[in-house]
Amino acid sequence: MDGLVFHIDAAKQESYAKRGLRYTQNGNTSLFVDFADTSKSPSTQNASGSVIDGATFSNFAPYHLSDYTSPYWYNPGNNTGIGTSYGNIEFDGVDDYINFGDTPDITGCTDITVSAWFYVNKFRPSLPATSVVAGRYSNITPVNGWDLGYNNDGTVWFGGRESSAEYIQVTASLLIKQANMNGVTANGGWYNAVGVKKGNNWSISVMDTNVSIDKTRAMSKSTDNHTGIRSVTAGLGNVPFGANNLYAGKSQNSYFMNGRLMTLSVYNRALSLAEINKNYNSFSKRILKLSGCSDVTIGSQIWTGCNLNVSTYRNGDTIPQVTDPVAWANLTTGAWCYYNNDPATGAIYGKLYNWYAVNDPRGLAPTGYHIPSYTELNTLTTYLGGPVPTAAALKEVGTTHWAPANPDATNSSGFTAIPGGYINNLGSSSSLTFVGAWWSTTQFDSSNSWYMSLGNNPGGSNINNMNKKSGLSIRLIKD
Repeated sequence: MDGLVFHIDAAKQESYAKRGLRYTQNGNTSLFVDFADTSKSPSTQNASGSVIDGATFSNFAPYHLSDYTSPYWYNPGNNTGIGTSYGNIEFDGVDDYINFGDTPDITGCTDITVSAWFYVNKFRPSLPATSVVAGRYSNITPVNGWDLGYNNDGTVWFGGRESSAEYIQVTASLLIKQANMNGVTANGGWYNAVGVKKGNNWSISVMDTNVSIDKTRAMSKSTDNHTGIRSVTAGLGNVPFGANNLYAGKSQNSYFMNGRLMTLSVYNRALSLAEINKNYNSFSKRILKLSGCSDVTIGSQIWTGCNLNVSTYRNGDTIPQVTDPVAWANLTTGAWCYYNNDPATGAIYGKLYNWYAVNDPRGLAPTGYHIPSYTELNTLTTYLGGPVPTAAALKEVGTTHWAPANPDATNSSGFTAIPGGYINNLGSSSSLTFVGAWWSTTQFDSSNSWYMSLGNNPGGSNINNMNKKSGLSIRLIKD
């Protein structure tokens, strides 16, 4: 995107500066960090093999969607390690930070956009009750620059100075979720904070993309787009930023962050809301490893451990939500809805999609996954020993989600199937807690397509066909 002058992505091990700057990390040493050196992945070493003393570059893994378990990446709900496909930069909140050095392509500009994906481990246990994710702030004359950070009450903010006379700050409407206040683990997930300065208008928006804070089983981002832009108007707007070093994990002076940074991007212009959301939707679809939703290997297949819950196709286009039953019954294009139009069901069971969304050429499954075919459903059933043992092996045990009595369930496969019900071809909801039904990509005829279903009573799995206008759950298989 035009105007990008600095970018670091620990997940993809990629870095960029317009003038090819070599990034340094200042703890007790100042070293070049080579993100392209996959021989040291995961690594706390630089290109020459010297140990980095300071911010740890933890959890590095090649960019692909497969488990990479690390004690640094954990679920705050149970404090146990979970899998992730992506790397992140770990800061301890005491003295860890990265000094990326001077970034001359920011010097002299009056407009700026700063975008960061970050995760809060803990809030500060004592004053100051502020942590800085990234900042470029100078103590030279004029004292100007900017910071992107958060406070112990969960407030995320963007602020800075044009000169030493006035500090300008704007706070976001979305707060970092937390159980308590200081010195405790945050209950949030990954957050995308975007600060924008355009003339004398300072703006910020924050969105999250991790539903594990609600301990649900649905694979999703919790919201679709940045919408909560907040702005303040202050200052002259025409004072250029001076020569400054760019820091991550703290400000120029202190305010250390206890958390993780996945990406940091800086533009020497003000991005529009549409551009912000293009970046957000591109990245948020990469975060798939949620609490309770790790991939599950069953025979030769690797399945997602939860139902799909996305609102966009793979290319970022919106999938329409259709709530009117008559409109639903007349559809011949992709759509989704919640069971009984109740978003609370989506948080647990995922969205229900018609088959036209499954078949849309823009792709419903995120990159690295696909919706199973009829043949792949039969491969699953064959491996598990036929319809009756398959049903037992796939279903979640107990009656937390299944209607009583669900006596045959063992979940021995780890698939943890839960019954999201379905929408019939007339747009009516049916059988929540009694039936789980999952689409395949394979057509039966011009009006119907194959699917698999499970019920709360013993009787085995069923692979049958249903009208394409119906709304069913979706599980994915890894490519």
